[in-house]
Amino acid sequence: MGNSGSRPEQSVWSQFLPEEQAEVDRLFDALSSEKSSSASPRSFSLEALKSHIGEALPPDMVARLYDGMRRVDLMRPAKGPSESVSREQFTASMSHLLKGSSREKSFMVLKMISATDGPVKAREVLKFTEDLVGSLVHVLSHRQELRGWAPKRAPGPPPRVQALAAQLLSEVKLAGKSCWALSGWTVTAIPL
Repeated sequence: MGNSGSRPEQSVWSQFLPEEQAEVDRLFDALSSEKSSSASPRSFSLEALKSHIGEALPPDMVARLYDGMRRVDLMRPAKGPSESVSREQFTASMSHLLKGSSREKSFMVLKMISATDGPVKAREVLKFTEDLVGSLVHVLSHRQELRGWAPKRAPGPPPRVQALAAQLLSEVKLAGKSCWALSGWTVTAIPL
């Protein structure tokens, strides 16, 4: 406590076991050393993340994940997203997503849903939910574990993905309102 020499991400590291911490370090080192990375050696670019992930996730979800990570700002007042993802941002993001409380996880999801810090519109949440369900279908298909639901290759999300996303959000919608917003961690009705 009070040690001025402590690493900025030390508080998020405390959530990882030593072997998990080593794995997060190895993954960051791999991402930051990708040949396609135009970022500084202490950070990584979207291209590096896409190259590392390959076909395991759809490009739209990889971009959302990257944007969410680069919007994490632990050390200074919000000045907009950084150009690339630093070790501290990566560590905090992984900590929040993998080990965090529901509040920390929702913080990361909000960063992935919208580029702004203001209220999130229902259509943004619906699009994210469609992307999330589509990503699940993609991952299961990529791992050859998808049985009984063959996604059709057409532009945009398949109708089944749209229907499932709408069903998942059906209970969140406020009665009589066509738009709602998530601000911080509360749901608020807003006018269109």
